[in-house]
Amino acid sequence: MAKVTLIIAVLAVVITVCPGCGGGGGSASIPTSATIRQIASGNQVVYNVSGTASSGAQSGPVTGTTTMTAYADTITPIVGNRAFRLVTELDLTYNGTHYPVNGTSYIEQDASGTIYDTGSEGERLASATAAPVMYASPIATGQTHSFTSTYSDLVVEQNDYVVLGKEAAAGYESYKVHSTWSSGSTTGSGDDWLVPDLGMPVRMTVTTMDSGIVFSLTATMVSKNF
Repeated sequence: MAKVTLIIAVLAVVITVCPGCGGGGGSASIPTSATIRQIASGNQVVYNVSGTASSGAQSGPVTGTTTMTAYADTITPIVGNRAFRLVTELDLTYNGTHYPVNGTSYIEQDASGTIYDTGSEGERLASATAAPVMYASPIATGQTHSFTSTYSDLVVEQNDYVVLGKEAAAGYESYKVHSTWSSGSTTGSGDDWLVPDLGMPVRMTVTTMDSGIVFSLTATMVSKNF
């Protein structure tokens, strides 16, 4: 899936909680460079999550936290020179019920800092019409990238992004990256406020529809270990 940072595990949450269901951030900011930091195994970020999930007449709030940890992976890299498993642990509450859900996605990074999306558990990247870039390094306002990816389960997905510009988010200067994706009945869009000096977003939003289930969520960084 395209939005490795949040979507994989959150989609699992929505399907779990509905089984059978028919910018910004202040003016002060820490400056950042345009070159994306090299991720290290064990890097971890914790985000607060809030939003809604709905299906037909059923709707309710989603709140909680998500913890993302990068681990060096032994798989031979496809497009970068280092591969990582990105383990996402969600501890969410939907309509007053607690749902802990975990997910694993895969990313790669090259010497320039560019980060690539190479799939998730059960959906490893098989081929792409262009490099499956998640964030290009160096990053710049106006950058665009598109590719169609095919995964090991034969799912085909269209991915597009554009860098809209710099904004303050969670106390950092960031680059706002707008993404859209589509695969069969699943469509979605979202924004990542990427801080290159951290190598990951400090804020993320995502709105996705899958088989009539719609969720709209925001995740904001509250802590990191590096």
